[in-house]
Amino acid sequence: MPVRIRAKAPLRLSFAGGGTDVSPFLEREGGCVLSATISRYSWGTLSPREDGQIYLESADLGALFYFDTRSNLVYDGKMDLAKAAIRNLNGQDSEGFDLFLQTDAPPGSGLGSSSSLMVNMIGLLREFKALPLTEYDMADLAFQIERKQLGIRGGLQDQYASVFGGFNFIEFHADHVIVNPLRINRDSTNELEHNLLLCYTGKPRTTDGIIQDQVGRYEHNDEAALERYRKPRHAQQTGRTLRLAAPGLAGSRKKTSRGRRSAHSSRSPRLQLRAIRRRSQRRVSRSCSLELERLNAVNLREKIAGVNGKLAVLLGETRQALRGERDFGPEQIHALREPLTEMDPIMSCSKELRVLQPELEGELDLYKSQIGELQDTLEKVRVMLLARQAQMLANRSQLHAMNSWANTLGQTR
Repeated sequence: MPVRIRAKAPLRLSFAGGGTDVSPFLEREGGCVLSATISRYSWGTLSPREDGQIYLESADLGALFYFDTRSNLVYDGKMDLAKAAIRNLNGQDSEGFDLFLQTDAPPGSGLGSSSSLMVNMIGLLREFKALPLTEYDMADLAFQIERKQLGIRGGLQDQYASVFGGFNFIEFHADHVIVNPLRINRDSTNELEHNLLLCYTGKPRTTDGIIQDQVGRYEHNDEAALERYRKPRHAQQTGRTLRLAAPGLAGSRKKTSRGRRSAHSSRSPRLQLRAIRRRSQRRVSRSCSLELERLNAVNLREKIAGVNGKLAVLLGETRQALRGERDFGPEQIHALREPLTEMDPIMSCSKELRVLQPELEGELDLYKSQIGELQDTLEKVRVMLLARQAQMLANRSQLHAMNSWANTLGQTR
């Protein structure tokens, strides 16, 4: 039986931060978005051939396109997304294949369908060619092909949302992207789904005019637009606090560099992918070196010890709250922000610090230990408060029933 490779990549909804992932705002000020993928996908099937032919079929466009593996692919408006994916992942270096593509949403739906389709094809070709691409590599490559090579205007969020899937708080910087997966409990997800309605108006829209308007407003210092774009940065600055203060939203923090490469590079795709990784490593190293130079201006041991002292106090308060000896409210949650903000640049270079200043290892380990214990204790406090709230509701229900019975008895006398 012939081998078939199947893939699907989700479409996405963006809740906040749209427009901050677009140049030049992204490079100058950094951006962030809160998004979630939905149960609508782009689908793809790749079936290997042995006759040196490549057949591309799009169910959405009702189009069939085929060519020889030795053909020079030209971007002419006919299935250019598929051609670009094949060129960049060296798909022509094979005995041929059939590629069938379909999307659950029409082009121009505003759900990131073109990026989902590109991610889908990269996933299929990665498996077909056995390429060692990580999720970050796939998202960055999809961005480079779609935005840089094909010139399709848009931001960065679509590619990363489709690759990682689920709820994500994504931070964009000039030279790297950080994806923070959010663990949302099922009750909250069900409530959100119950209150969402996705409708197709029958009218597709293009992003060119929207993005051109955004860029123009930013370049001309439109105060209303600037305030709107900068508002999500508050969430970016307090993201770590949210992940600790609300364990239901806690997620892992991953970081990568977003490489840039020329659309006209003469190197092979495999060498280009390796170059992306090398540039990523150099950028992270340079970033940490600059950060360490700045941090060395202060007494790091004293600084970290001070933060650990603050965390110890907060940890003691959460333990007291767990024993019912005190209340735990917004004041304690707000107090988490300061130590986390102080430690954020330090922990981003913790590996380098452990090598350069091994005497700090004890304080860094203590910080990680206290953060872990805080997460566990906060989760227990949250469960306790939920149980207390449930008991209050049960008592209120019993009181209501007793009042009803008393009124009934009073009427029968």
